[in-house]
Amino acid sequence: MFPLFETICVLDGTILHPQWHERRYEDSYLTYFKKSPSKSLLGDITVPDNFKEGKIKLRIAYNQHTVEVNWSPYKTIEIKRLKVIPEDAIEYSLKYNNRNALNTLYLKKEHCDDILILKEGRLTDSSYGNLAFLRENIWYTPDQPLLSGTCRDRLIHENKLIPKSIQLSDLNQFSSFKVINAMRSLEDVTASPIKNIIL
Repeated sequence: MFPLFETICVLDGTILHPQWHERRYEDSYLTYFKKSPSKSLLGDITVPDNFKEGKIKLRIAYNQHTVEVNWSPYKTIEIKRLKVIPEDAIEYSLKYNNRNALNTLYLKKEHCDDILILKEGRLTDSSYGNLAFLRENIWYTPDQPLLSGTCRDRLIHENKLIPKSIQLSDLNQFSSFKVINAMRSLEDVTASPIKNIIL
């Protein structure tokens, strides 16, 4: 019923980076429904009083005519170990509600916290978000992610993250990694050593 969705971070009652979510919403709506939306994603959203403290996940699922809004407290999950999973056929260029393909790959994580999806020899994303790799105090991100996240796009725009084609054989060039998304900013999550990426 709701093919697409947005996940948005609300911190102490403030919706963070709304312009980046509006931009993706407009682009995704146009791509999926072949027309521009008639109204904004967040225009009618008011943060309820009981969600005005702490970090809150705002999830807005939508179709061409209606939205479904869900609020929930958010606690950051530590992602310290990634299992490399090759999968050339996967496609997740929009934020689809149907995550069956990602969920199936996630089940292969074994004793790791998440997966690192390898597509056509290139590093792409984890199941939770985009990837950032540190080398000599500069953060890089794969230039062909499965999904170009709003946090990733913003950090690239701010020159805090550099897109780069990264092959599996390039991993030893980096010292550490992070998994980032709208709920997991680059500054807030802890880096893990690159050796924690398991083949």
